[in-house]
Amino acid sequence: MKSFRYVLSAPLQAPEVVSLTTTSTSVHLKAKPPFFVSGPLVGFKLTVSRTKAESDVRIREIISHGNRTISEVITMLQPDAEYEVRLATINRYGVGPELTKIVRTRSQNLGAFLQ
Repeated sequence: MKSFRYVLSAPLQAPEVVSLTTTSTSVHLKAKPPFFVSGPLVGFKLTVSRTKAESDVRIREIISHGNRTISEVITMLQPDAEYEVRLATINRYGVGPELTKIVRTRSQNLGAFLQ
């Protein structure tokens, strides 16, 4: 008889983005964990960094209860700038692989200020 051995490890898959949108100063992310997270999900690690500036990095760890969809907003970003958004799931054994997306914040509408 063959026996099945279950190995506990960090998540083996990256989370799935449900939606990713931007305004001139923010990134709005909605994501859900992968189907199989290799143990109870603890949360997510979200990193947003400006692609052309090493000093503008924001890291947020999000505590999650159960395999729920998360919704996060990163604010105070620069208008018309390119950002790299990375998201990984975390269980008690470690951090899983990251999902990486490149986004650009919208240009700021100066017309509203000139009226």
